[in-house]
Amino acid sequence: MLDILSVVLTWILFFYFYSVFGWIFESTYCTVRSRPVKFVNRGFCFGPVCPIYGVSFIVVMILIHPFKGLNLFEQFLLIASICAIVEYLASYILEKIFHVRWWSYHTSWYNFTIGGRVTFWTTIGFGICGTAVINFLHPNVASIVTALGFELKLLLVAILSGIFLIDSIMSSAVASSAKYVFKGGKVDLTAEIKNYAYSYYKKQNRKARRTAKKAIRPVRKAAKKSVKGLKGAQRKIQKRVAKVEYRTKRREMKKTAAESSIKTVRKKSERMKKNSKVDLSQK
Repeated sequence: MLDILSVVLTWILFFYFYSVFGWIFESTYCTVRSRPVKFVNRGFCFGPVCPIYGVSFIVVMILIHPFKGLNLFEQFLLIASICAIVEYLASYILEKIFHVRWWSYHTSWYNFTIGGRVTFWTTIGFGICGTAVINFLHPNVASIVTALGFELKLLLVAILSGIFLIDSIMSSAVASSAKYVFKGGKVDLTAEIKNYAYSYYKKQNRKARRTAKKAIRPVRKAAKKSVKGLKGAQRKIQKRVAKVEYRTKRREMKKTAAESSIKTVRKKSERMKKNSKVDLSQK
């Protein structure tokens, strides 16, 4: 059971690796082609990941496995065909779900396209790159990933899946609202949608800050009122304590004065008694 789970974790790590690798490849290619040259963040997600490359790699590896005796040219034809099908289906499914076209090859006059979703030269490029990856890059990647321990694989998959899930939810939320902004179909809107996504969440942060401020205002007012009430109650208590202390002091002063007057009266009475005894003895 652990062996099967380890194999599943290995394939999931392959998916994430080639999704990131595909993002690096496509972003670098589009950055170099942009005029003026500026960084282009490609892909559906916010992060450095293009899931279509990971899916294409998994499909290619599954379909090419039964044909182990293929030469490089036959591998190239099979990989190019699979990548074209995956790219077409991804474009079609995204457009049907979100009603927005992320990429389109209609503007490329030198390309033979199928509905603007797949083009001849990009398919050739994917076939060449895919053949190179499977024959030269993947054996090294597979040896590194398979050498990882089960616990490390599980930890990496858990972390990467959590990040990918959050990114996918945020990207889907933006894509569902982008259909009211972009009316595409024959224009490559990947960069525009990405910029719209960043501004979308900036606006959301502003709204969140405004709502937070609105929610904090009555709380602050209530806190100020409670502080004022506490200060007023404290002043009243202090006044009452001062009155009580003043009254106790007056009582103590009266008590001491009464005690002193009683002592003086007693002394006078004792003196009068002594004087009366002396007078009687003289007589």
